[in-house]
Amino acid sequence: MQLVLINDYLNIFYPVLSVNLAHFDFKSVGEFGQYNGRCLVKAMVSYYNATASEWEPLIEKFKVELISNHYKGQIFHLISVKNDFNVNVTTELLKTLI
Repeated sequence: MQLVLINDYLNIFYPVLSVNLAHFDFKSVGEFGQYNGRCLVKAMVSYYNATASEWEPLIEKFKVELISNHYKGQIFHLISVKNDFNVNVTTELLKTLI
């Protein structure tokens, strides 16, 4: 799935931000009052560099896992990033956002 944010200021349409969801996996097993759940997401976020006329990574490809357990009224969550979480901030990105 890809979500693209487009700037339409003064009827000039150009892309600004793109969120790509490459993989989404969700599992939940259990019954009322007790369950175990797991969600794994692979994604990346890019911004459009109008000066270079190309997409550049804002957040490079990453995997996030959420594990949830519900037992006897208590909920436990574990969130873990499975690889490096790289965020790139450039002058062109700041110009795009401001």
